[in-house]
Amino acid sequence: MFRALTTRHPQTTTSGFHRLNKRQATQRTEVREMENMAMYCVCGGKTSNLNQEVFSTVSQEETGFPLAFSLLVYRDVDQVVRLLRAIYRPHNLYCVHVDRKSNEALQASLRMVIACLPNVLLVPRAINVTWGSVTTLEPELECMRLLWKQRVKWRYFINLTGQEFPLKTNKELVHILKTFRGANDIRGTHNP
Repeated sequence: MFRALTTRHPQTTTSGFHRLNKRQATQRTEVREMENMAMYCVCGGKTSNLNQEVFSTVSQEETGFPLAFSLLVYRDVDQVVRLLRAIYRPHNLYCVHVDRKSNEALQASLRMVIACLPNVLLVPRAINVTWGSVTTLEPELECMRLLWKQRVKWRYFINLTGQEFPLKTNKELVHILKTFRGANDIRGTHNP
């Protein structure tokens, strides 16, 4: 239902006449991320550019079946915001963990976005996640704990990374998950 999404930013490519070293590319990306945050969110109780027009078409079936999402984020605030724009609904809950190794510009940018969205939580303790190790489970468990304490009683927990993108709408997800009737769709293998 979700797929990995990778993008390249033309501002940071190292080909053609605009060759940048890695440090320059990183600095340029950080500046661009901070500049772009103004178009993602305007606080004061109002959000912008988070698919507000979609909210008027949210069905009763969706609002009666809230979902909880965790997002493990390491890089690329633009991708994370695109993901949030695609999956965000005011009746769902979201928990974001920003890896301790993430740069300060990304952390600050995401804090700005999250501050505008009352149903999006930020894990207060950043964990140093090493992919493929048990540390990937720690932020998931922390998100589950935070989401469980909320007054909204969500029906399913969906864990994502900042580099994934939905292949189904929220309405389609709700329809599919309702057919599970509380069961899970988890694949596994047995290694003797």
